[in-house]
Amino acid sequence: MEALLAFKSHITLDPFGVLAQDWAATNTSFCDWTGVTCGLHRYRVVALSLPDLSLQGEIAPHVANLSFLAKLDLSNNSLTGHVPHNLGGLRRLHVLSLNNNNLIGGIPPPLSAGRQLRVLKLSHNNLGGDIPSSFSNLTKLTFLDLKNTNLRGNIPSSLGNLNNLTYLDFGNNNLRGSIPLSLGNLTQLYHFSSANNTHTGRLPPWLGNLTQLQVLLLQINNLEGCIPQGLVDTIPHEITMLENLEELYLGLNKIEGAIPDVLHQLRNLGVLTLGGNKLSGSIPDSLGNMSGLYSLDLSSNALTSTIPPSLWSLENLMLLDLSLNSLSGILPPAVENLKALVTLDMSGNRLTGDIPSTFGELQMVTVVNLSNNSFSGPIPLSLGLLINLEYLDLSLNALFGVIPNSLNQLRYIKVCIDRKKSTKGDVYSYGILLLETFTGKRPTGEMFTGDMSLKKWVEASFPNDIANIIDPNLLIDVGNHDGGEDHKSQCLSSLIEVGLLCSRDSQEKG
Repeated sequence: MEALLAFKSHITLDPFGVLAQDWAATNTSFCDWTGVTCGLHRYRVVALSLPDLSLQGEIAPHVANLSFLAKLDLSNNSLTGHVPHNLGGLRRLHVLSLNNNNLIGGIPPPLSAGRQLRVLKLSHNNLGGDIPSSFSNLTKLTFLDLKNTNLRGNIPSSLGNLNNLTYLDFGNNNLRGSIPLSLGNLTQLYHFSSANNTHTGRLPPWLGNLTQLQVLLLQINNLEGCIPQGLVDTIPHEITMLENLEELYLGLNKIEGAIPDVLHQLRNLGVLTLGGNKLSGSIPDSLGNMSGLYSLDLSSNALTSTIPPSLWSLENLMLLDLSLNSLSGILPPAVENLKALVTLDMSGNRLTGDIPSTFGELQMVTVVNLSNNSFSGPIPLSLGLLINLEYLDLSLNALFGVIPNSLNQLRYIKVCIDRKKSTKGDVYSYGILLLETFTGKRPTGEMFTGDMSLKKWVEASFPNDIANIIDPNLLIDVGNHDGGEDHKSQCLSSLIEVGLLCSRDSQEKG
């Protein structure tokens, strides 16, 4: 009880009165206090769980005196100060969740003494420092989340010893160097992210070993090389072993070469993001066989040839971004098949011919960008049927005639149909527009002062926590379809990535 009262004394603000009222009762056992769980046979605290209470203050080191503690969850509060070093002395601790606070002072290496730890969540703090190499001692760990904690240095190769890990996230930090080869030993992983760091070197050749992977996030780094053949090997049994992969994010790196034709054998893939690399050649016709795709981003590469007709059969696509390549040919009437489409970006290519009148069938679309191509002919009247359209850019083409009156029927729409020569600022402005549209925040808002900008604010939560930045109105009315909310959130994540990609300045692109 003394340890619990010491914990309470270090809390300076309890806005919901949980500790001030409930923990002050003298006629009840401390085992009945909110957030406290005791063992069945002894009055020993085995769990202290107080998430989502907006508590302020520091974590009292006295918590480590709860020697039978198996779970400590203080997530989603506003706690400050350091992570107590002596928590590593809790030899029965299985779950430690301190994520989404304001903790500082680095990750204490003594935590690695907690050999029974299964779950360690420290994400969304300002811890700083390095990842302790001694974490390799936590051999029972299955879940390690260190994203967005201002970490620096390299990923310790010793973490390859944690072969029970199923979830590993280093995203949104300042980690550098190559991704260790030893992580290829973590064959139980279903989620791996080291996105938005400054990793260099080749794409890890061992990715094909992670046969349980469902989510792979490595975008916004400086990785080079080709897409690992192990990931898409033509040997049938290896492809079968990779059948769980659902999301593949490799955007904003320096990956070169062709898009492997056998990617279509990843049959459960829903998100394929390869934008912002140095990929060349044509878009494989076989991608049209990936019927589960709902987000396809191949933007900002060096792709050539025509768009394969098979792509227009991907009826579940919500995002299709082929912008800033050198694609040629026409847009066929079959574009009407993409009835789930929310965002279509074909800008910055060499597309020709008329804009098909069948665009009017895309009733879900909110963003259409066909700018900076060589489209000709009149602007289709059917564009006025796009009742959800918010952004339409047809500029920098060879279109003629007047803007159809039908476009005046659309509400909340920004239309760009000028015929001036493009500059890099057009692409940047489009990126900022996307971020503004899908976050509901204006770049000139009061929260963006000093070094903080709309772009930096978005980057801090991308890609793993976009729910913190997306306009809440966009996350409702998903419908009753199974998985609808997840699919919409994931599509919004892809849209945000397009915005970040387009809003990079020239120095970032170098």
